[in-house]
Amino acid sequence: MAENQPENQEAVVPAAGVAQIPRELSPIYRWVSRDVLGASPILSQAYLDELKLSGVIFGGGELEGRYRVEATRPGDRVCYLNLDHPTVPNWLWVNEVMFTEFGVRVPFTDFQQRLLNRVSVAPFQLHPNAWLAIRCFELVTDSLRLPQDPEVFLYLFTLFSPNTEGKTKKGYMSVHPGKHRKIFGLYEDSFHDLKGRFFKIFPVGEHRHFWLSLEGQGRFPPYWSRDAGMDYVPVTYKGLNSDQKDTADILLIWPGRRLPLVAEQARVKAEGDLKSLSGKLEVLEREKVQEAERRKNWESELEGEIWDLRKSVFNEKARADKAKASLAESERSHDEVVRMAEDSVVATERALKDQISLLLPDFDFSQLGAFKVIVDGKIVDLPE
Repeated sequence: MAENQPENQEAVVPAAGVAQIPRELSPIYRWVSRDVLGASPILSQAYLDELKLSGVIFGGGELEGRYRVEATRPGDRVCYLNLDHPTVPNWLWVNEVMFTEFGVRVPFTDFQQRLLNRVSVAPFQLHPNAWLAIRCFELVTDSLRLPQDPEVFLYLFTLFSPNTEGKTKKGYMSVHPGKHRKIFGLYEDSFHDLKGRFFKIFPVGEHRHFWLSLEGQGRFPPYWSRDAGMDYVPVTYKGLNSDQKDTADILLIWPGRRLPLVAEQARVKAEGDLKSLSGKLEVLEREKVQEAERRKNWESELEGEIWDLRKSVFNEKARADKAKASLAESERSHDEVVRMAEDSVVATERALKDQISLLLPDFDFSQLGAFKVIVDGKIVDLPE
């Protein structure tokens, strides 16, 4: 058992042998194997509360207050549906062994949730041995700093149903290593009353269930199903992409020893690729900054040109207004000169007539005038 598991084993309700299958079994559960239907819960609420307080289930911290654990009734079975919420449950079945023996924590990791969704199996329809393989895979990939990809896991392990009751029945789903792909040793401990150590996890208050997405969709199957694993297709090496193949190759040559040269070469290559990508990213960032600077300069130049153009338009308008005013002034001056000239001519004409009248009192001035001219021997008025 894990170090942080409560020592108060008296809190566990002892099993009184394998329980009988309920007589009034609903037809919706007739497909479930007898060993599952015959396993009644054996954990008490006091034991589960102590288990929660120890941090074994939620890992401590604020998550302790977001969920609660609940022991199930003696007649419950782990395959039972939540009939009040048949599609999206408000609680989840889990097994004590997942937490006390293998270090699984709530909420499940992103890899665990993606894997459950990939194989279409509910968390506790996976046998604890499968959870052991999952946790070992996570620990090794963490240690080697490798990506945790469900496709790589399903290349190394094959999903199967160990049920022996025929094709019409279904029980737990498990995994076993693919041929020549064994990367872990055997788990030599044994589990007593394994299939009765299940209980429920409920969210508290308005906290969102970790098994739901932000849109309220299930991240993985919540209930046991006779179709569990039906969408699973064995993964071949050919079906992996290049990155997945690199991860699988490293894991296959790992088994507990120092990484051979090929793995070191793979790591060096990955680091080189990362360095190359980092260099390309730096170049793109510099080009982005330079482009922003060029755009800023172009906008500044454009603003300067617009300002100069506006200034030119203003100056041209000012010059046009000045020329217009000057023309108006010239017209006024011209009109004044003409008027003065006309007045001067009239005054001169009047003075000459006065002088002639003095010398020639009887002279006829009707044909004379300053604004008359001689045309063809005749005195006529100036043309307008």
